[in-house]
Amino acid sequence: MRRVTLLLAFLCACRAGVEAHTDAASALAKRYTHSQFARWQMHIRAAGTDCSVLLVETKGLTLDDALVDAVHDGSGPYAVDGRGMAQFARERHFRGVVYLDPTRRRWWRGRIDYSEPLTPCH
Repeated sequence: MRRVTLLLAFLCACRAGVEAHTDAASALAKRYTHSQFARWQMHIRAAGTDCSVLLVETKGLTLDDALVDAVHDGSGPYAVDGRGMAQFARERHFRGVVYLDPTRRRWWRGRIDYSEPLTPCH
């Protein structure tokens, strides 16, 4: 009986973590929708095997290394709410951030296995 109780507690804790990440990603997506970045058509979601990867996909802009670094660090005009994606990810306990642009190129930041599937969490 104790094993069943521990298993249920673990599953509830995992689900709470998933919800926290999906809720955080959704809130950030709304902030970007109502910011100077709206024309970039950014889709921000929790993804990965444990939903702790922040997936940032642009539909309206092709990215490059310098732009990804600026958004990630929140440099100058690339900050939203005074921070970049890196700070947001740390504060919300994401393992890392993956940027994806319309050309399907990817930029990886943080503790992410490159072979990990980036299926968005719901």
